[in-house]
Amino acid sequence: MICPNCGSGDFVYMWSIGSAHLSHCSGCGLVHGDWRGEEIHQAAAATQKDWDEIRGLVSARLAHGDALVVREGAATRAFASTTGRPRIVDLEGLSHLPAGTRFPTVLVLSTVAAVDDPVATLCALGERLTSGGLLIVSLRTIEGNGSGRIGRHAHEWRTPARWHFTRQTLTLALLRAGFGRIWIRSNGAGRMTASAEMAPPRKVPRLSVIVPVFNEARTCATLLDRVFAKELPGLEKEVVVVESNSTDGTRAIVEGYRDAPGARLLFEDRPRGKGHAVRAGLAQATGDIVLIQDGDLEYDIDDYELLLKPLLEWEALFVLGSRHSGDWKMRVFNDAPLAAAVFNLGHLFYTWLVNTALRTEMTDPFTMFKVFRRDCLYGLAFEGRRFDFDFELVMKLVRKGFIPRELPVNYNARSFTEGKKVSFFRDGLSWVGVVLKHHVGSLGPADTDRF
Repeated sequence: MICPNCGSGDFVYMWSIGSAHLSHCSGCGLVHGDWRGEEIHQAAAATQKDWDEIRGLVSARLAHGDALVVREGAATRAFASTTGRPRIVDLEGLSHLPAGTRFPTVLVLSTVAAVDDPVATLCALGERLTSGGLLIVSLRTIEGNGSGRIGRHAHEWRTPARWHFTRQTLTLALLRAGFGRIWIRSNGAGRMTASAEMAPPRKVPRLSVIVPVFNEARTCATLLDRVFAKELPGLEKEVVVVESNSTDGTRAIVEGYRDAPGARLLFEDRPRGKGHAVRAGLAQATGDIVLIQDGDLEYDIDDYELLLKPLLEWEALFVLGSRHSGDWKMRVFNDAPLAAAVFNLGHLFYTWLVNTALRTEMTDPFTMFKVFRRDCLYGLAFEGRRFDFDFELVMKLVRKGFIPRELPVNYNARSFTEGKKVSFFRDGLSWVGVVLKHHVGSLGPADTDRF
C-alpha cells in the first residue's frame, strides 16, 4: 500500500473496529481503513442529511452557472436556481462526460474517501473546472477537538472509509492534485467542507526566504552572504530582505545585494517592528514554500535541508525548528545570567499557555525558524507588529488545522548587549492578552466569505 499524499509505503497500525484495521501513514499521517469494498461504497453514498447540508451552498454556486455534483448512490435532490442547473453523476458517469465539458463549480460528496487514489480523483475533478472555477469537497473528518489532532474515540471511526482525512491531510491531497487557495470549514458534527481553485503549475518549486533586518550591521553581511550562497538542489530560491530604516549602516549593507540572484529588497521608511517587517515580506513572497530567517546569526543556515525535507516530500505543511535539546535552559547569556533565567522561565510559561489554548504539545512555538507552504496563509489576516506576530502566526495556522512538525535545530542565543531586541516589559507582559485574543475569533476574510 502506497500513501497517495506522500508516496510512503510505511503504515503504522493504530487500532481495530470490528474486522477493520486502521493504520496511519508514518510520513504525512493519512489514515487508511481496510474495510470491505461494499461497506466503503455504501457508507460513501449521499444521504438526505448530506444533501440538506449542501443544498444552500449548491444553490448559491448555481448563480455562477451550471454545477457538476459527483456522489455515490442514486439519490438526488432538487436545487433552487434561476441561472444554472446541477449535473449529478457518480464516478463512472464522470468518466463518460464529453471531453472538454467544464463547469464553474464541481462538488464531490464523500467519494474522495472511498477511492483507491484520492489525489488522482481530485486531479480528474480539476480537469472539469473552468478557469477560475471552484472545487468543493464535502466529507467526514476524524479530528477530535478542532486543533487538527485525531480523536481516538470519534464517532467517525465507525463509518467505513478507505481514507480518513483531517484538514491537514486533505489540504496535502488538494495541493498534490494541483489546487491552491484552499479553505476548509468544519461543521462541528464530524464533517468538513473544503473549497479550492486550480493553481498554475510550476516546473520547479520555489522557496521564499523572508529576512527582516533592523540595526544588524555586525551580522547582516555575513548572514546574507550565507543565505544567497546556500545551494538547495531542486529548488528555485528568492530572498526577500525587509530593511526597516536602520540607524547603524545596515541599510547600506542591504543595498549592496540589489543585483544578487533572487534578491527582492524592501526598504521601509521607518521601523514598525519585526512582525510588521515579516508581514511585508510575506506580501511580496512568490514561493511555494516560505522560510523565515532572522537577520542575526542565532540560527544555523545549514539546517535548511532538514526543515525543508518534510515539505518537499509532502509529509507536512508546517515545520518549526525547535531550539530545545533536552535542557530547559534554551538561552544562555554569559553577560546576563539573570536575564537568561527570566527568559527561559517565560518561554516555559508561554509555551504552556499556547499549548493549553490550542490543545497542542509544541516545545518551541516561538522559534524564528518557521517553514510552511505559502498556501497555508490563504484566507488568514494578520495584525501583529512586534514579536506578538510569532504567537499570531503559529496560533492561526494551528487553528486552521496545520499541526507543526517540530525538528531540532542549532541555536546560539545572543544577549541584549549583542543586539537582542525583545523587551520583557514591552513585549512579554502583553503576550497573555495576545494568546487570549488569538485562540478564538475570526482567522481572516475567508473564514466567513469563502462559502
